[in-house]
Amino acid sequence: MSPKAFLVLKNGLNEEAVYWMNACDPASMCGIKLEGLPYRLPRRILSTHLVYHGTRPVLISTKNGRELEFLVPPGSPYITGCQGFFKTLLTRDFRPVPAVRVGTVNGLPVRNSPYREALESFGYKKGYMDYSLRRGHY
Repeated sequence: MSPKAFLVLKNGLNEEAVYWMNACDPASMCGIKLEGLPYRLPRRILSTHLVYHGTRPVLISTKNGRELEFLVPPGSPYITGCQGFFKTLLTRDFRPVPAVRVGTVNGLPVRNSPYREALESFGYKKGYMDYSLRRGHY
């Protein structure tokens, strides 16, 4: 770890920062059993992503967005900020996904989810069985 990185950790993370990481990222603790953690971490696979607001996880996305688990209530102001990571999935230079298709949110079909309105406000379009977001529609 560089001295600069050490100072960042020593001084504490910016609690207003919104960032995301892949579950396989070296900094991710996914797949490691940790006692005392106030939330569970998902499996360490490439199609899983975690979105944080400061040190608090706010969204777990599995299967490249097919299954979402929000860790904040439906009206939370953090929801809009944490969805920006989907834009990255669609526009990144290396293997962008053609569309993010959400089938379930917190275990419910997306069409019955209290988070449906937040997805629609970000640009997701209602489909037959899912909601989808395509490049340029956000």
